[in-house]
Amino acid sequence: NQLYWTVGASHLPGEPIYPQLTIGTLLLSIKRLQAREGERGGSEYFDELSELDKIERQWKSAWIQKATREFLARMNLWRNYLDDYRKSPADNYDRYAFEVSRRVVLELLQPYIDESSKKHSQLLTDLDAVLRINFVPGNFIWEKDIKQGFPRNNYWYLYGSLKANGGNNSIRLGNISHD
Repeated sequence: NQLYWTVGASHLPGEPIYPQLTIGTLLLSIKRLQAREGERGGSEYFDELSELDKIERQWKSAWIQKATREFLARMNLWRNYLDDYRKSPADNYDRYAFEVSRRVVLELLQPYIDESSKKHSQLLTDLDAVLRINFVPGNFIWEKDIKQGFPRNNYWYLYGSLKANGGNNSIRLGNISHD
Protein backbone atom coordinates (compact mmCIF):
# COMPACT_ATOMS: atom_id res chain seq x y z
CA ASN A 1 0.00 0.00 0.00
CA GLN A 2 2.94 2.32 0.57
CA LEU A 3 3.70 4.56 -2.40
CA TYR A 4 7.12 5.88 -1.32
CA TRP A 5 9.87 3.65 0.09
CA THR A 6 13.05 4.93 1.69
CA VAL A 7 16.16 3.48 0.08
CA GLY A 8 18.30 1.94 2.80
CA ALA A 9 21.64 2.94 1.33
CA SER A 10 24.05 5.62 2.45
CA HIS A 11 24.97 8.38 0.06
CA LEU A 12 28.53 9.58 -0.37
CA PRO A 13 29.57 12.68 1.56
CA GLY A 14 28.75 15.78 -0.46
CA GLU A 15 26.31 13.87 -2.66
CA PRO A 16 22.54 14.31 -2.50
CA ILE A 17 20.55 11.72 -0.59
CA TYR A 18 18.91 8.99 -2.60
CA PRO A 19 15.34 9.70 -3.69
CA GLN A 20 12.53 7.65 -2.25
CA LEU A 21 11.83 4.54 -4.28
CA THR A 22 8.65 4.55 -6.34
CA ILE A 23 7.71 3.02 -9.67
CA GLY A 24 8.41 6.39 -11.27
CA THR A 25 11.84 6.88 -9.71
CA LEU A 26 12.68 3.30 -10.65
CA LEU A 27 11.62 3.90 -14.28
CA LEU A 28 13.61 7.15 -14.36
CA SER A 29 16.70 5.47 -12.92
CA ILE A 30 16.48 2.68 -15.49
CA LYS A 31 16.06 5.18 -18.33
CA ARG A 32 19.07 7.18 -17.14
CA LEU A 33 21.20 4.01 -16.83
CA GLN A 34 20.16 2.82 -20.28
CA ALA A 35 21.04 6.25 -21.68
CA ARG A 36 24.50 5.96 -20.15
CA GLU A 37 24.93 2.48 -21.62
CA GLY A 38 23.95 3.86 -25.02
CA GLU A 39 26.42 6.74 -24.64
CA ARG A 40 29.23 4.20 -24.12
CA GLY A 41 28.11 2.23 -27.14
CA GLY A 42 27.28 -0.86 -25.11
CA SER A 43 24.05 -2.78 -25.01
CA GLU A 44 24.47 -4.27 -21.55
CA TYR A 45 21.03 -4.43 -20.06
CA PHE A 46 20.65 -5.77 -16.61
CA ASP A 47 19.25 -9.18 -15.67
CA GLU A 48 17.24 -7.26 -13.10
CA LEU A 49 15.20 -5.66 -15.88
CA SER A 50 13.77 -9.02 -16.91
CA GLU A 51 13.06 -9.66 -13.23
CA LEU A 52 11.28 -6.32 -13.03
CA ASP A 53 9.20 -7.23 -16.09
CA LYS A 54 8.20 -10.47 -14.34
CA ILE A 55 7.16 -8.56 -11.23
CA GLU A 56 5.15 -6.10 -13.31
CA ARG A 57 3.32 -8.95 -15.09
CA GLN A 58 2.78 -10.99 -11.91
CA TRP A 59 1.47 -8.02 -9.92
CA LYS A 60 -0.10 -6.12 -12.81
CA SER A 61 -3.11 -4.82 -10.89
CA ALA A 62 -0.99 -3.60 -7.97
CA TRP A 63 1.54 -2.09 -10.41
CA ILE A 64 -1.21 -0.16 -12.22
CA GLN A 65 -2.71 1.03 -8.92
CA LYS A 66 0.64 2.26 -7.60
CA ALA A 67 1.61 3.84 -10.92
CA THR A 68 -1.74 5.63 -11.06
CA ARG A 69 -1.48 6.92 -7.50
CA GLU A 70 2.04 8.15 -8.16
CA PHE A 71 1.01 9.74 -11.46
CA LEU A 72 -1.74 11.73 -9.73
CA ALA A 73 0.55 12.74 -6.85
CA ARG A 74 3.33 13.86 -9.19
CA MET A 75 0.86 15.68 -11.42
CA ASN A 76 -0.22 17.70 -8.37
CA LEU A 77 3.41 18.43 -7.42
CA TRP A 78 4.25 19.51 -10.98
CA ARG A 79 1.11 21.67 -11.14
CA ASN A 80 1.98 23.24 -7.78
CA TYR A 81 5.51 24.06 -8.93
CA LEU A 82 4.25 25.70 -12.14
CA ASP A 83 1.65 27.60 -10.15
CA ASP A 84 4.35 28.80 -7.71
CA TYR A 85 6.46 29.83 -10.70
CA ARG A 86 3.57 31.76 -12.27
CA LYS A 87 2.99 33.63 -8.99
CA SER A 88 6.66 34.40 -8.38
CA PRO A 89 8.96 33.61 -11.33
CA ALA A 90 12.05 35.19 -9.78
CA ASP A 91 11.78 32.94 -6.73
CA ASN A 92 11.15 29.70 -8.64
CA TYR A 93 12.74 29.69 -12.11
CA ASP A 94 16.11 28.46 -10.83
CA ARG A 95 14.51 25.28 -9.37
CA TYR A 96 13.44 24.14 -12.83
CA ALA A 97 16.28 21.66 -13.51
CA PHE A 98 15.31 19.77 -10.36
CA GLU A 99 11.52 20.14 -10.61
CA VAL A 100 11.32 19.05 -14.26
CA SER A 101 12.20 15.50 -13.19
CA ARG A 102 8.53 15.29 -12.13
CA ARG A 103 7.47 16.01 -15.71
CA VAL A 104 9.81 13.28 -16.98
CA VAL A 105 8.41 10.78 -14.46
CA LEU A 106 4.87 11.68 -15.57
CA GLU A 107 5.90 10.78 -19.12
CA LEU A 108 7.37 7.46 -17.97
CA LEU A 109 4.34 6.55 -15.82
CA GLN A 110 1.69 7.32 -18.45
CA PRO A 111 1.72 3.86 -20.08
CA TYR A 112 0.97 2.24 -16.72
CA ILE A 113 -1.92 4.35 -15.39
CA ASP A 114 -5.45 3.02 -15.27
CA GLU A 115 -8.00 4.01 -17.91
CA SER A 116 -10.07 6.19 -15.56
CA SER A 117 -7.03 8.38 -14.83
CA LYS A 118 -6.21 8.98 -18.48
CA LYS A 119 -8.74 11.84 -18.33
CA HIS A 120 -6.02 13.82 -16.59
CA SER A 121 -4.02 13.96 -19.81
CA GLN A 122 -5.83 17.24 -20.58
CA LEU A 123 -4.40 18.76 -17.40
CA LEU A 124 -0.93 17.62 -18.45
CA THR A 125 -1.55 19.26 -21.84
CA ASP A 126 -2.59 22.47 -20.04
CA LEU A 127 0.50 22.33 -17.83
CA ASP A 128 2.67 21.86 -20.92
CA ALA A 129 0.98 24.92 -22.48
CA VAL A 130 1.89 26.99 -19.40
CA LEU A 131 5.41 25.62 -19.57
CA ARG A 132 5.78 26.43 -23.28
CA ILE A 133 4.69 30.04 -22.70
CA ASN A 134 7.40 30.48 -20.08
CA PHE A 135 10.06 28.25 -21.67
CA VAL A 136 13.34 29.40 -23.17
CA PRO A 137 14.73 26.69 -25.51
CA GLY A 138 18.38 25.87 -24.99
CA ASN A 139 20.82 23.10 -24.21
CA PHE A 140 20.11 19.81 -22.47
CA ILE A 141 19.91 20.60 -18.75
CA TRP A 142 20.86 17.24 -17.23
CA GLU A 143 24.18 15.38 -17.44
CA LYS A 144 25.63 15.32 -20.93
CA ASP A 145 26.19 11.56 -20.90
CA ILE A 146 22.44 10.77 -20.73
CA LYS A 147 21.31 13.20 -23.43
CA GLN A 148 20.79 10.55 -26.11
CA GLY A 149 18.30 8.72 -23.88
CA PHE A 150 16.08 11.81 -23.76
CA PRO A 151 15.56 12.97 -27.35
CA ARG A 152 14.40 16.55 -27.82
CA ASN A 153 11.23 15.60 -29.73
CA ASN A 154 9.87 13.58 -26.74
CA TYR A 155 11.52 15.45 -23.87
CA TRP A 156 11.58 19.03 -25.20
CA TYR A 157 11.26 20.39 -21.64
CA LEU A 158 14.76 19.07 -20.84
CA TYR A 159 16.26 21.38 -23.48
CA GLY A 160 16.02 24.82 -21.93
CA SER A 161 14.90 26.73 -18.88
CA LEU A 162 12.19 29.00 -17.56
CA LYS A 163 12.17 32.77 -17.97
CA ALA A 164 13.46 34.55 -14.89
CA ASN A 165 10.73 37.18 -15.17
CA GLY A 166 7.86 34.86 -16.07
CA GLY A 167 5.44 35.21 -18.89
CA ASN A 168 1.96 36.46 -19.46
CA ASN A 169 -0.43 33.52 -19.33
CA SER A 170 -3.94 33.05 -18.12
CA ILE A 171 -4.35 29.28 -18.26
CA ARG A 172 -5.98 28.08 -15.05
CA LEU A 173 -4.24 25.08 -13.55
CA GLY A 174 -7.00 22.66 -12.55
CA ASN A 175 -7.14 20.25 -9.65
CA ILE A 176 -6.74 16.52 -9.74
CA SER A 177 -9.21 14.25 -8.05
CA HIS A 178 -8.05 10.92 -6.70
CA ASP A 179 -11.18 8.92 -7.54
